[in-house]
Amino acid sequence: MSYQPNPINDGSIIGQYLNTELHKLADSLQNLEVDSTAFKIWNVEPDKPRQGELYYADGTNWDAGSGEGLYLYSAGQWNFIALLGASGFWASVTASINASKVTGAAQPNWSVFRDGIYAYAFSASALNEAWVCLHIPHSYKRGTDIEPSLHWAAGNTTNTGTVRLGVEYTIAKSFGVEAFPASTTIYVEQAANGTPYMHYHLDFDPADVIPADSREPDTLIMARVFRDAAHANDTFTGDAFILNFDLHVQMDRIGTLNSDSDFYT
Repeated sequence: MSYQPNPINDGSIIGQYLNTELHKLADSLQNLEVDSTAFKIWNVEPDKPRQGELYYADGTNWDAGSGEGLYLYSAGQWNFIALLGASGFWASVTASINASKVTGAAQPNWSVFRDGIYAYAFSASALNEAWVCLHIPHSYKRGTDIEPSLHWAAGNTTNTGTVRLGVEYTIAKSFGVEAFPASTTIYVEQAANGTPYMHYHLDFDPADVIPADSREPDTLIMARVFRDAAHANDTFTGDAFILNFDLHVQMDRIGTLNSDSDFYT
């Protein structure tokens, strides 16, 4: 069907304006007629966006600020919402280090990191450890691997040695679906660059990703985080401040249909 609005062209400014707006309305109706469920991909910025409207920018001819993706027009500016694609998008699930229940030589010192800021200092001469527990959110894209990572920082030192950190973990789905299996231990190493108080981020080897294995929301990862200071590869002479353990997780939805298993049907 083709929409042909009658032109209102009596030569007046109002007539010309109405004629133009009717043609815009016809174009919009024709776009909806082709596929009323699809977002049109825009390669130019819309002429007169309105508060609360959504547009999908192609990211090449029209980049609304963060490349290709879905944008909300609000308060006179474009706000990136998501990249809608088969791969979904990435988010972090984080956990702070907790060593409050660790005793004896294995306990990292709760020490001044900088000025009035404290953190757990993992020794260069003893095996210090701490504990974390992380929860897979309902926005998780099922069937995708989970990537573990660590954040640590040097203290007031210019040492350029290598820190060797480890994570021992066990992972299980909930709702009586799966028991926690025997733990897996993975290691990662990184050399400091000699800058005092530098913040470092450690990604584990791709071979150490937590495999999908039909993971799902409400899966828990229980983990022991430690510095493997006795290993020959750990040559950093100062304390290593381990700040948090996190998982890079792919997301593809706001949430799930159901609150417990089966989450999706």
